[in-house]
Amino acid sequence: GILIALALVAAVGIALRPTNQPTNQLPNQLPQRTVLVSEAVFVVTFIGWCLVRAHMPRIQTAGGEKWMEIAFLRAILRSDTFPPHDPWLSGFAISYYYFGYLIVAMLTRLAAVPPSIAFNLGIATLFALTCTGAFSLVYNLIAADKSQISNLKSRVLAGLLGPLLVAVMGNLEGLLEVLHARGIGPAAFWAWLDIRGIDGPPVPFSQGSWVPTRFFWWWQASRVLQDYTPWGAEQEVIDEFPAFSFILGDMHPHLLALPFVLLALALAFNLYWRIANGEWRIASRVSRFIQLPLTLWELLIYALCLGGLGFLNTWDFPIYLFVVVAAYALAHSRNTQYATRFTFHASRFVFLFIALLVTGLLLYLPFWVGFQSQAGGILPNLFNGTRLPQFLVMFGPLVFIAAVFVADQARESGVRAHSVVRWTLVMTLSTLGALVFVLGLIVFLVRLGVIPPQGPAAYLAAWLRGEPIPGLESMPNARALISRSLMARLLDLRVPESASPTLRIVIIVANIIQSPLWTTLGLIALLTSIVLITNQPTNQPTNQPANQP
Repeated sequence: GILIALALVAAVGIALRPTNQPTNQLPNQLPQRTVLVSEAVFVVTFIGWCLVRAHMPRIQTAGGEKWMEIAFLRAILRSDTFPPHDPWLSGFAISYYYFGYLIVAMLTRLAAVPPSIAFNLGIATLFALTCTGAFSLVYNLIAADKSQISNLKSRVLAGLLGPLLVAVMGNLEGLLEVLHARGIGPAAFWAWLDIRGIDGPPVPFSQGSWVPTRFFWWWQASRVLQDYTPWGAEQEVIDEFPAFSFILGDMHPHLLALPFVLLALALAFNLYWRIANGEWRIASRVSRFIQLPLTLWELLIYALCLGGLGFLNTWDFPIYLFVVVAAYALAHSRNTQYATRFTFHASRFVFLFIALLVTGLLLYLPFWVGFQSQAGGILPNLFNGTRLPQFLVMFGPLVFIAAVFVADQARESGVRAHSVVRWTLVMTLSTLGALVFVLGLIVFLVRLGVIPPQGPAAYLAAWLRGEPIPGLESMPNARALISRSLMARLLDLRVPESASPTLRIVIIVANIIQSPLWTTLGLIALLTSIVLITNQPTNQPTNQPANQP
């Protein structure tokens, strides 16, 4: 059955292979050397990570969740029907997004190896697929713009940096561990940084060491963000990134989905490139307003990838569905002829979103029918936004590269510093104004008798006086929830946490999408570095025919 499925996939791929290609599209026939390099990237990274796993192959209950994940793998291998049996609740099916474990189980059966060996080989395979996907995507992004790097060797070298920034590079916590272990930095700095494990005074410099000796010190890199409840209790925030996850070796869904995330980004780029370079066509039409840029086969391929992300790691489905539709919209706005009719084409964006969403759900309907999430819904995080210092420790290397690129582009475009300050003040004052308006509206409605005076009025008065809500005096949590210090946290008035509203939105969203954000920022940082280093003119016509590399 597995061999038949692989044969069908290969047959469909060959059948869908385009026979002709516009001159301004990315070359369909890649140079043989590029193909060989891509295969070499997979082989080298796979063998390399097999060696890493060989030094720590244990599947144990301490220091991770491997023992729970191999239970899923064994349950799938032992199930005669689908959905597979739940190893934790006899008689029930797995209520989890288990597609990644199903793929590993297929490879396990195909390779005829024990699940314990397949588990470690699976981690090495995921690492190799991620590195290969990053190389391929970066290579094609660079090849798309002949004004930056024109020769094949330079493109390949640039592509090889993709795995480095996406899968290998970590955050700055490791550097901070070294500095703290060596006794560098005043105690006030470490207390202000407030990262668990290194928030205390360091040892004297004369007694320090350049090698951290604290037990499990490298684990802290995945716990950089430190949150607190309104009443002062600590809240653990997990902020893993690809390199940490690969070293840890847990087969989490976000790790299983990473190669397919890169595939979704490649599909988004493909759609953007075709439309932005004049290859726009209406592939499917329902009416004047309901049109698609994808043929039926292309729609199925896009939906197969995006819907599969929902089966692999559910949060990735809406994220990369938005990325694909945003790429489509951005390509339209890039062309003046479409930018002038952006409102008219908004219906096409919405229809593409709905078509991909519905098709992606239908293709994996058997999973969704039996899936029951333990999540109880979605609520905004109202009291512990990410502190800017900890955000920079987490994403510092990538944000620095992107910030230098933005500053360079702003300088070339003639953007002045006072304009940035002005817009930041406008956004800040607008936010404060909206808050004052809402509070004033509540007071006004209370005066009119629309809202009972014992409701919001009492709440507002308690907040102004720093008192608990009437009737809830015995609950310290309720008192803290309405404190003015909480409002200061919400508005980020403290100097260490100050940031423009736009940056603040990015920081809060980063808590939700740590792994996707790291992948995206890694690719952005790499591309911006290449643009800054090459520093060549980029004002050539975008629809100029591209020569074969």
